[in-house]
Amino acid sequence: MRPLFGWTDTALLIALGLACLFDVRFRRIPNVLVGVVLFASVALILLGHGELTLGQCALGAVLGLLVPLPLYAMRALGAGDVKLMAAIGAFLGVPGILWVIVYTGMAGGVMGLAVLWWLDGWKQTVSKLALFIRFRQIEFLRPGSAGGDEPVRPVRLPYALAISAGVALYRFFGPPV
Repeated sequence: MRPLFGWTDTALLIALGLACLFDVRFRRIPNVLVGVVLFASVALILLGHGELTLGQCALGAVLGLLVPLPLYAMRALGAGDVKLMAAIGAFLGVPGILWVIVYTGMAGGVMGLAVLWWLDGWKQTVSKLALFIRFRQIEFLRPGSAGGDEPVRPVRLPYALAISAGVALYRFFGPPV
């Protein structure tokens, strides 16, 4: 049984805390931070404190990069978010990063709904969701396509918060049984 709060968790906590600070404040996650996180995951393995082998670390990083990449291509995620997922994959390996991606998606969905509700109120949120489900595309985010006179601008969420929530959910609850 692994300790509840070991070296890996400490490093992840520091990295995710910094990523959240940068993402909330500047709406970007610096490449230097992602590089340090990748380096730390390898260093912990080489020093004997990591839970994975180097191969598992590399495969987790590759999957952490490739799985969210289509969301980046659709402009649903920023490049920093995708690179942060790759760095987290280096810490958690294949099953860990895949579950973190699932938990992050759930946390991001809740966060997005909360922001929609906060900005527009309940009725507007429900009508936007109904429009999205009906047409299965994000046409209502384009200026002038919402049916009103005012252009609709998409809201950029600091997704490092959702990523951090996904990691926390995975670390506390693990994969569903």
